[in-house]
Amino acid sequence: MHDLAWQIVEPVFQQSQKEAMERYQELAGADTGKVSNDIKEIISAAYFQRVDSLFVPVGQQLWGDFDPDTMAVDLHSEQEPDDEDMLDFAAIHTSLNGGAVYAVEPELVPDQASAAAIFRY
Repeated sequence: MHDLAWQIVEPVFQQSQKEAMERYQELAGADTGKVSNDIKEIISAAYFQRVDSLFVPVGQQLWGDFDPDTMAVDLHSEQEPDDEDMLDFAAIHTSLNGGAVYAVEPELVPDQASAAAIFRY
């Protein structure tokens, strides 16, 4: 059943992802400030409901923590006690706040970044 459903849904999902990638490139080229590949900016924006579309690499983690009071993002090269995967954090908050999350192969993340986002405003 899952395989049959995926055959129907996959083209729609792929089209949505392609359109979001094209939109990212258009906005990045126009220097609008509505896109970012700065993970620290993306994490904060995801938490505060600003991310419309998020591209994250499949199979990668980025350890750290986020303090919403100071908007400070601390990233670590290896997992430390109380760390979260900041890519998951951004994806969860984007999804919870009505944004679209696209988990793509690492080489398909725009600008070859650790993540990329289109902001609502």
